[in-house]
Amino acid sequence: MKKLHAGEAVRGNNGAAPSRHGLAIALALATAMSVGSVLPALAQSGTVQQEQVIEFDVPAGPLSSALLRFGQQSGLQFNVGSDLTDGKRSAGVKGRLSAETALRTLLSGSGLTFRFAGPRTVVIEAAPDVGDARVLGPLRIEGASSGSAVNGTNGSRDVTATEGTNSYTTGAMTVAGKTPQSIKDTPQSVSVVTQQQLQDQKITDFRSLMDKATGISVVAGNDSESRRFYSRGFEITRVQVDGGAPLSISDSTVNGGTSSFDMSIYDHAEILRGADGLFNGFGDPGGVINLVRKQPLDHTQVIIEADYGSWSNARFMVDAAGPLGLSERLRGRVVVSNEDRSYFYGVAESSRTTLYGIVDYLVGPNTVVRGGLNITRADSIPFGAGLPRYEDGSDLRLDRATCLCFPWNTRVADTDEYFIGIDHDFNKAWSAKLNVTSFKQFRTQKIGTVTRAVNSSTLAGPVFAGGLTATTGSDQLAADASVSGTFTMFGREQKLTLGANYMTADGAGGYSSANFFASPPAQPVNIFDFNPWAYLEPASGQPTTFRKKHEISQYGAYVTLGLHLLDPLRLNLGVRYSHYEYDAIAHGLCTVVSPAIGCSAIGNVRRVTNTKYETSDTSWPPLVAISYAFGKSVSAYASYTDIYQEQSTYVTNSGDPIDPLTGSNMEVGVKWESRDGGLNASMSAFRLKQVNFPLFVGYGDYEDTFGVLPDGLHSCCYNNEADRERLSKGLDVEVTGQVMPGLQVAFGYTYNKTSQEGSYYGTGQGQPLVSLAPEHLLKLWATYRFDSGEYLSRLTIGAGVNSQSSSYTSGSACVEFRTITNPEGSLTTQCLRSAPFEFTQGGYTVFSARVAYQLTDSWSIALNLNNLTDKTYYRTVGTTVGGNWFGDPRSYMLSLRGRF
Repeated sequence: MKKLHAGEAVRGNNGAAPSRHGLAIALALATAMSVGSVLPALAQSGTVQQEQVIEFDVPAGPLSSALLRFGQQSGLQFNVGSDLTDGKRSAGVKGRLSAETALRTLLSGSGLTFRFAGPRTVVIEAAPDVGDARVLGPLRIEGASSGSAVNGTNGSRDVTATEGTNSYTTGAMTVAGKTPQSIKDTPQSVSVVTQQQLQDQKITDFRSLMDKATGISVVAGNDSESRRFYSRGFEITRVQVDGGAPLSISDSTVNGGTSSFDMSIYDHAEILRGADGLFNGFGDPGGVINLVRKQPLDHTQVIIEADYGSWSNARFMVDAAGPLGLSERLRGRVVVSNEDRSYFYGVAESSRTTLYGIVDYLVGPNTVVRGGLNITRADSIPFGAGLPRYEDGSDLRLDRATCLCFPWNTRVADTDEYFIGIDHDFNKAWSAKLNVTSFKQFRTQKIGTVTRAVNSSTLAGPVFAGGLTATTGSDQLAADASVSGTFTMFGREQKLTLGANYMTADGAGGYSSANFFASPPAQPVNIFDFNPWAYLEPASGQPTTFRKKHEISQYGAYVTLGLHLLDPLRLNLGVRYSHYEYDAIAHGLCTVVSPAIGCSAIGNVRRVTNTKYETSDTSWPPLVAISYAFGKSVSAYASYTDIYQEQSTYVTNSGDPIDPLTGSNMEVGVKWESRDGGLNASMSAFRLKQVNFPLFVGYGDYEDTFGVLPDGLHSCCYNNEADRERLSKGLDVEVTGQVMPGLQVAFGYTYNKTSQEGSYYGTGQGQPLVSLAPEHLLKLWATYRFDSGEYLSRLTIGAGVNSQSSSYTSGSACVEFRTITNPEGSLTTQCLRSAPFEFTQGGYTVFSARVAYQLTDSWSIALNLNNLTDKTYYRTVGTTVGGNWFGDPRSYMLSLRGRF
């Protein structure tokens, strides 16, 4: 390998750009020649002042050229082999920074690290394989953990940060543990969506994040603003933030919060597919999402981004970070974003404003304390219920721009999140972590809908109907504390983690009304000539339920032991204790005056339901995993994860909840990581099984409400004796990172076959768990950055594809109604005849593309195009009465981004 030293020739005799070796030689000579003029500003008594702030202005381009310019500006001399810089690029560095900080930024994403061999001599070399060691960035400090090739490169104290890496993969993540470890060394199916991928694919909210994530199916919900997310046939309803205790994001539950996360405040997202029974207790068997917040930086950085696209969609974001004082021990970061969005159909629109602030303080050499807030204000005019179909399930062939919307529809979600965290290193082997998050969300909504199937002969049927009027709140507190470290046993280093977490959710104080119209019959609607302004906003109906108290608490403790049995063989074991409590008081309210039902006045309490219970479980083992390393790049693993999920909404005749669901998640896989950590590949086969399902045994004392308790949340009456199980099996394949110089790829393919088995299902035996989730799901995104020519090297192009196999829905819907008068004088609509339906959305493929150009060292412009072929398809099919949603037509987004 050719080493570079000062004093060698710079160019050939024709003055052309140097060859591989000549360019590297020029780098060394230029740095040596610049010492005389620049060194006095950096050195005192012959020693380079590495912490002194210097004004850097190194443009993006080939890494060799960037190092050449850096050496001229810093007075540092580099010792680097040309084989290390060939084909690599740098995003450059600009601003007043210390030499170490600036060089850290310059090398971000290159897979290289550096060390000072003398006062002004720097050795650049390939970053070593770190396994599950802690990441401190590309600067290697004697006696500290080594750095990762693709993490911690932008001056953040977060060792998993992906900002500035320019990579689609990561060298360290924490979603499957409490300490950072590589994808290769994680014996479960895990993925990451990095900061670079968030930027390139214009992923601005949680829904678009899930749409791009490997193995995740996105299903439209009850209105245009709601979504459900499925992995391996099971819904994902919980999210971690910075690896803390899980928060509920299911807006279908009283205590859950809507998934209105703005991705501008997150560095990256980590996804675990499959059960996480060790750290999340009563969690989702399909997986968990860990959103990792952006952290303050050790240098000043300001990012400005403005977007404008189809249907007058506009977005603006400012992100500022840097030291705040106290010898740079105090750092801060602020992100402000605003988005105003319209849709390809009329009337509906949405807006979201987010303010994020965080500060961290280095209390001592081993302790970091941080705290911050995230305030989000989101409101919309939603499209409620989607489109209906003909009675037999056939498509109405409506134009995609059809929106059965009403201009007075409203949905508001105000979110206030506050958090604190502490990281402490006891020594080189042991560390502790504490994360506490307070999440409060207040929601109101009033949504008018059009419902009922269309008669193919008369074209009649749909009516103007009421939707849910609700005022709800979600007040959640999540805390997680853990201690992790290593010790020596059997002559090898072993790993131990102990921790506990706590989550409480309070949904008290909310009102809900099932229908806000006074009485039937409902007003007919001509769906083929719909005028949204022809329907005046009706008065809200009387509340039917008041939640006086609604608290859910979950806490637990966990221990995980990573045993290094032989040099290539590792065994992970865990045990967890979980405790769950539910305490609710609901008031059923009078909506009419009727002494016959105990209602002397509207709004009086008709019935009080008090539900309280608790359950505990010690899970052994919640996780067993064995892995074998075939050298430094390849590992194979087999793992078992316990499934334990409460189903407290189902109660017995006595009002007690039925026992939790139980089951198992088993998978085997193989993973590969390139030598520099810049490319990861994995393949896994999995099988999930759930048993102990509820069996309906009658309405008990709630015949008049069809088994629904007055709180509107619990159903009676059930037991756990059903011959019934759910099965999910399949295959995951994923490749992320740099496959060749300049080419970044994020590829994921999932095959998932699910079924319901057991005599209890009858004719439904063998049917999928979620018919709307496809068996085959492929997601691909790739970008290529050119590396030659003065102008071509500023160009980046990208392309992607989302493809899935067919999905279907079946059931029956009422097609004939009558209105009757109740004894108290109110009117009720009854169903006289129902019709079965079953219809399919065929498989579809949607293409996307991107082109970006670096205008200057600070400014870039990009154009993203989605659905290039303008394919017409349903992204979600529902029933004949509604729930059918078109996918977006061809659209564009133009972005201007500045980084200073």
